[in-house]
Amino acid sequence: MVEIHYRWHPLYGGCFRHKGREDRAGGAIVRVEVRPGEVIQVAEWMLDRVLCAGMEMGEPRVPVAGLIELDRLLAERGFRQTSRGGLTAIQEARHEGINTTRNIANADPATEHTVRCTADAGHERCGKERRCH
Repeated sequence: MVEIHYRWHPLYGGCFRHKGREDRAGGAIVRVEVRPGEVIQVAEWMLDRVLCAGMEMGEPRVPVAGLIELDRLLAERGFRQTSRGGLTAIQEARHEGINTTRNIANADPATEHTVRCTADAGHERCGKERRCH
């Protein structure tokens, strides 16, 4: 069982079943079962209590006006595809041999994030009086 300690992750504080670890060029990732049959990948450092405890909100590095200008430029150059509701949506190509019954419109955005952890996490207490299950 692992707990997500990165406070800006949508599943912060949650305890989940560890389903495997993989080393990659950009760092290790861990597969975490967030619901029965639903597994996401998270960067291993997001499961590090000590590392994440030292993180604080800092001063913005980019002004909001700059982000708005970047969005406009990307849309102008054709790098943004927008749905009728104004939300950004890009349809990925289907991959042969992959079948899914998941409804993209109702998908949980948390499944798009990644996290990582150690294989020896064991059955530690998560939070104050919660047990990892």
